[in-house]
Amino acid sequence: MVPLEKMNLLDDFLFNATITDSTNGEKVARIILETILGRPLKDISVQGQRVFYGNTPQKHGIRLDAFITEATGDVSGQVIYDLEPGKKSDDKKELPRRGRYYHVLRDSKLLPSGLEYVRLPDSYVIFITPYDPHGSGRMLYSMQTMCAEDTELPYDDGAHTLYLYTKGDPSTATPAISALLAFMENSTPENAVNDDLMQFQSAINLVKDDKEVKIAAMKYNEILLAERKEGREEGEWKKLITLVCRKLMKGEDIADIADMLEETPETIRMIADIAAKHPDDMLDHIDEYVAEVLKIVKGPQSF
Repeated sequence: MVPLEKMNLLDDFLFNATITDSTNGEKVARIILETILGRPLKDISVQGQRVFYGNTPQKHGIRLDAFITEATGDVSGQVIYDLEPGKKSDDKKELPRRGRYYHVLRDSKLLPSGLEYVRLPDSYVIFITPYDPHGSGRMLYSMQTMCAEDTELPYDDGAHTLYLYTKGDPSTATPAISALLAFMENSTPENAVNDDLMQFQSAINLVKDDKEVKIAAMKYNEILLAERKEGREEGEWKKLITLVCRKLMKGEDIADIADMLEETPETIRMIADIAAKHPDDMLDHIDEYVAEVLKIVKGPQSF
């Protein structure tokens, strides 16, 4: 778990607390978007943790980290922005289809019955990650629909998906974007290298000094810890157990494994004790270990 004072803007909690702050939230959102898009925005409004439910209870819903609307003078009346910073890299292959689904589900809620399609707003889904989402080393990837046979043919469906890689080649983005991404990954005064980022840093300082935010951060970390210990899905346990077994087979220490994987020593020790039944071929028994771990953390009534 990451304490509040050490969080940066790629941590869900701090990003959401900053972007929804009643004093500086809109200012922060404007700095991020205007820097990335390279143009000024008109009036904006910001919502954090906006949820769009599927069309039926059986359909997948989405939770947006920051849902921002910009008032415009065109026929649709607005532009929609979704900011999605995050550290997890295990969904790298899913990102393109995740972006597609975000556009589709949001759009399905934005056009009232009877209105022309021209009134559907332009929309942006913007992912900010500390890993390369597409493997080309770029700092900025801008995706739009186009004609495969004639890439110069005008085709504007209003959907834009942007991927920003914090460690990408700075020459593939503007200096302002490069500075912003460095600050989001390491949100410290030393990285606040221009006026916008100094304002950003001031907003973060106010959030981190807020007593209610401090209490909420403690509760957030407690919830995450409880979820890690008891609320994992089977697939998540399988990934963790496989990683632990590989490190155990290399002779790595339980404390070192716990530190590297950001897990409690008790969780790693539980896995190690179970895996010790097959010291020479641990990886051949992963499914067996998963079943035993789930029995321990959820109880035998789960089976």
